[in-house]
Amino acid sequence: MAKKSSKIINYFKEVKSELKKVVWPSFKQVKNNTLIVLACVLFIGIVIWVADLVFDISLGKIVKNAQNENAQVTEQTTDTDANSNEESMSEEDTLKLLQQYYAQAGINFDGTKYTDSKTGAELTQEQVDEKMKPFNEAAEQGAETTDDAQKTESTDKN
Repeated sequence: MAKKSSKIINYFKEVKSELKKVVWPSFKQVKNNTLIVLACVLFIGIVIWVADLVFDISLGKIVKNAQNENAQVTEQTTDTDANSNEESMSEEDTLKLLQQYYAQAGINFDGTKYTDSKTGAELTQEQVDEKMKPFNEAAEQGAETTDDAQKTESTDKN
């Protein structure tokens, strides 16, 4: 045990002698070094802030340009779709098709109102629906018959 205590005591004596050899900086040196460290930290902070600002502005412009391009593409697509729809069927063609459809039941349609083709009396929506009921049912049955024929065809192929 005496050996261990002497080693500990010897250790602290050596630490004390080494600390006497240390050259401690003066207050002026500490102050100058502290100011240098603070200036470097401030400088690096400003450099990082400026870089962040540049990247933020650049990225903002890139995103804005991408959004504008996306909007233009969407607008062009919408215009193309509208043009293709206009090319496929105009309002006049649609009106003619509706007039032919209603004429089957003796109804005149001018685009805004329905009239009886025999009497010329204006018809309500309920009266139009009632007159068109047999034609609508026949069209639905025709669609069902077509669906049944397609199903039979597909099962025959299998």
